[in-house]
Amino acid sequence: MQVIPRAFLVVLVATAAIAHADGRDTSDAQRLFDEGRALLEAGKTDEACEKFELSIAKDPRAVGTLLNLGLCNERRGKVATALQLFQEAFDRAGEAGLPQHREAAQDHITKLVPTVPVLALRVAAEVAGQSVFVDDVGVKQQRELRLDPGPHKLVATAPGRLPFEKSFVLAASQRTTIDVPALERPKPSTIVEHASSRRLIGKVVAASGGGLLVGGAVMTTLAYRSYHRQFDNGNCTTVGHQDLCNDTGQDQATRARNTATGGLIIGVVGGVALAAGVVAWATAPDERRTRLVPSVSSSGATLSLVGRF
Repeated sequence: MQVIPRAFLVVLVATAAIAHADGRDTSDAQRLFDEGRALLEAGKTDEACEKFELSIAKDPRAVGTLLNLGLCNERRGKVATALQLFQEAFDRAGEAGLPQHREAAQDHITKLVPTVPVLALRVAAEVAGQSVFVDDVGVKQQRELRLDPGPHKLVATAPGRLPFEKSFVLAASQRTTIDVPALERPKPSTIVEHASSRRLIGKVVAASGGGLLVGGAVMTTLAYRSYHRQFDNGNCTTVGHQDLCNDTGQDQATRARNTATGGLIIGVVGGVALAAGVVAWATAPDERRTRLVPSVSSSGATLSLVGRF
């Protein structure tokens, strides 16, 4: 229990000492530091951390602020973040010749190391351009990571491959290994898998429609000729604007009109089927069709074209 009071004693004077040493104006950093200390003592840990982060942004070399920011994160359970801050403070204190600060940082490092969760990554088969991210931060694929307790997300991507994603939760002192499998190439979509069948059906329907259209046209033409043949045979005649037929001519004319009507209906059906078949055939996806596959790298997110050209 003696470690934290000793750390408090160090950080209360650290920022001011560095400001006086190099002559820089760090009044804003000092003000934010003081506000952070007051919030930390009041038990407002999150608000205190925000103040220390603003302070260190204005005076990055302030070892005391680093120690307080580490202490703040330690109190709110972010032990991996706190460990990293204390390690940085340890190094900077050594460079600045601040033995008390260095000792305070070392005390916290010793205490925190056993409590920090560790993630080990094992990559099955790395492909060209593959990247691995944990919580949107790029990492090397064969290494161990110290992470804060709580939920995390791992994403592995590569150009032209499907991403691998895995969410996981770490507890304090927990060690977890995650195997990253070989990233798969995109599989054809269901539409593409059935494209050949769709094109075949389209061809059959179009051919059938074309046959019906031709058949209907032939029936209509034959009916037209049969009707006018009755006039040539003398079974029908035209008086004024009216066609007059004997019993034989009337019977043949009626048959011709019925056949023409049937031919017209068949032709219309055939035309519709022909159009539908052509549309189904023409719009069927091609197996060679390219597809967009997302990938992520340290420079940002990209979309890759995958397929045969």
